[in-house]
Amino acid sequence: RFPSGTASQDFLRFAPPPPDQDPSHWSPQETLLLLEGLSLFQENWQQVAEHVGTKRPHQCIQHFLQLPIEDPYLEEMELSITPPASNLASASAPASGAMQPPP
Repeated sequence: RFPSGTASQDFLRFAPPPPDQDPSHWSPQETLLLLEGLSLFQENWQQVAEHVGTKRPHQCIQHFLQLPIEDPYLEEMELSITPPASNLASASAPASGAMQPPP
């Protein structure tokens, strides 16, 4: 309860900022600038942030750590586990002269 004599003018309403003004929001252009900055400046986060232009170094680090990463080793491992389709077809069809189970 609020004290008597309190009016709605005594309070401020806070709303979350729109996505384009939210500092944690990254546009596709900003992400592209981040990746470009990393290729140019390696791990010099101050220069990377200056290249992005709209984010601070700690925001660049945090966003980079949250980006999805493709691991070529995982792709190679998946390829070696999954047999090619041609092997599957030949494995299911009996070779000529192979023993057939009795009917």
